[in-house]
Amino acid sequence: AGNTSNTINNIATNLWASGQPEQAIYVLGKECIANPNDGNNLNNFAAFLTMAGGEHAAIPILQYIENKFQGNSTIMNNLGQAWYALGDMNKAKQYLDRALGEDEYHSEANQTKCWILKSEGRDKEAIEALKRSIQAVYTTEKDHLLDKLGGKLTFRDFRFPYPGKPVTSGQTGAIEQLGIDKFIRAIPDYPFEG
Repeated sequence: AGNTSNTINNIATNLWASGQPEQAIYVLGKECIANPNDGNNLNNFAAFLTMAGGEHAAIPILQYIENKFQGNSTIMNNLGQAWYALGDMNKAKQYLDRALGEDEYHSEANQTKCWILKSEGRDKEAIEALKRSIQAVYTTEKDHLLDKLGGKLTFRDFRFPYPGKPVTSGQTGAIEQLGIDKFIRAIPDYPFEG
């Protein structure tokens, strides 16, 4: 009593993260029944179902919220993941491509797209998809997979979304980009005496 829908979602997520998927599905399922219009909870519930092997149950929920929240890359990715787990590569590609159309660097969509492209013998495209996934979220597992695919990471494969003006070249631009230019200019030419 008195718990908000967001609090219950957080509790369910913590249950999942602590290795209690059945309890997470139960808690969030009850919340979805109590508040069937909360798209975030429905999406998370469907994602839990997919990760627990209940893709067939997740797809109708995801299709329902996709109609309400069209163009949402997370929902489209979750639909792609569910169809991939069920073995329907055509539907998986359709939804993953739509997710990537909304968010080119969507980590999970790119990683699954990598697996699909690899299975089709399109290794070069698989490597590029995995690099986009790494640009969004780097993990050592992805790095090792990239090595197995014959790809190599370079400095240019990483995005650095620092606030401020874009850096064109030179160290001054980098100092401005990091926001430490005011600090550098404040350093006196000689030490204070005192």
